[in-house]
Amino acid sequence: MGWISFGVEKWVNFERKLQGINMVIRKDGWVHQSGELVYDKTQATTNGRVVWMCENNNGDKVASGVYLYILTNPVKGERVRGKGGVVK
Repeated sequence: MGWISFGVEKWVNFERKLQGINMVIRKDGWVHQSGELVYDKTQATTNGRVVWMCENNNGDKVASGVYLYILTNPVKGERVRGKGGVVK
């Protein structure tokens, strides 16, 4: 399945054996679950890894909080969903 690591330098590493994936990250409003779209980009993998720099689509650093992610591989039809936190 792969694993996810949270780096000290404010990045998130998604390791999957995929050729290319689309990464969608939404902020979980924790109480109200706003569903605000934070990051939606297609990235090529490097050695099976994709890195999210904890930035939104505008390149601004995201706030501390819980984020929902969806990683998809359109070629193989794979989809992985999960939740992770950003703490500053």
